[in-house]
Amino acid sequence: MSPGGLLGATGDEAINISLQLPGEGGRLQCPRCGGEERRSLSMSLFRPVRIGAPFLLQTAIPELLKYLPPKKTRSSDHPLPLQGRNLLAFTDSRQGTARIAARLQQESERNYVRSLLYHKLGELTESSNDTDLKELEIRIKGLEEAAQVNSALLPVLEEHRKKLADNQSPQTTILSWNEAVDLLMGNPGFNRFVIPPLRELTLDLTDRRVAELCLWREFMFRPKNQFSLEGMGLVRLNYPELEKIAKAPAALCHLGVNVEEWRDFLQVVLDIIVRGWKAVSIPRDMLRWTGYLDVPSVILPPGQQRTGWEQHGWPSAKNTMGRRSRLIRLIAYAFQLDTENEIHQELIEEIINAIWSALKPLLSVSEGSTYYLDLPRKVQVSVVHDAWLCPVTRRLLPVTFKARV
Repeated sequence: MSPGGLLGATGDEAINISLQLPGEGGRLQCPRCGGEERRSLSMSLFRPVRIGAPFLLQTAIPELLKYLPPKKTRSSDHPLPLQGRNLLAFTDSRQGTARIAARLQQESERNYVRSLLYHKLGELTESSNDTDLKELEIRIKGLEEAAQVNSALLPVLEEHRKKLADNQSPQTTILSWNEAVDLLMGNPGFNRFVIPPLRELTLDLTDRRVAELCLWREFMFRPKNQFSLEGMGLVRLNYPELEKIAKAPAALCHLGVNVEEWRDFLQVVLDIIVRGWKAVSIPRDMLRWTGYLDVPSVILPPGQQRTGWEQHGWPSAKNTMGRRSRLIRLIAYAFQLDTENEIHQELIEEIINAIWSALKPLLSVSEGSTYYLDLPRKVQVSVVHDAWLCPVTRRLLPVTFKARV
């Protein structure tokens, strides 16, 4: 195979491919570990790759629409999505048609909201005038020459240099949850094409709650593989109260972690663990319309035992089940610790308790002394200027801990 994907290539640039054939008994065998295929699909080392029609159509339809002629409209008519391009598709499966229609409708709504949020945030982001920057650079150059003769001009020169650096750095617009809702509701296209069908579908949600539903769909949790504004590196959630943390705990200071890295680590825990558990404050009457099957959960403080299936106990390195927790494994990987070593377990436990002590003020308390993240009150929305590419999921991360976690 050639690097371009063509079969039949020769020479040094060719890529070797191989075909694994069934062995004795008609079972496949892994060429690396020697493991054999099992009859149970859930336990099998080999799984078939099948792509259904919904996935293919969801991928192909947006591309096909680009090349179709736009609909002829009068200048007085309202603008239409994709300039009114139409595509007719059919299938002999009524159930399949109903499913893909709902899926395409939901994806079109989510993509519209993603585009609207990203572009509006970009428009609101302050950008300096190029002419002003050039004038500052010329003025600094003149001051540098004059300061060589008159040292009294050095403070003025430093002030101009600081002003130039501030103007060159991107000034990110940060929106609160309610401001993001107002941004959506202030868009004519959103009010015309997104709110009416969702309002009809949800029966009793007001226009503002429909706009909130669109934000919940996008930010209720951060999916590992599914596309989202965060995973594509376009928009991120900020936690303002993390900036109030003045120092890292002693256990992490001994490991060389400064306060900025400590804040980054806490944001990773909020994004990946807390929101991954869906321990958020989404209203129950809005949950059914998000498209996610899971229900929101709550977090138990350290040491408390679960009494309900919707509860998530805070992990502990001192028990076997706790050591399987994703958070424990992230800590062990970040600091190169062994979860089976008793000394390392004590250190991990100290870090775990420090994380809980730092995050507890950010969380809200529900009945039964359980905790959850109140997204509308605790987060802000902003664009992303720098991000890291995850080598496993191929998604972008706005924050990492030491570029490892």
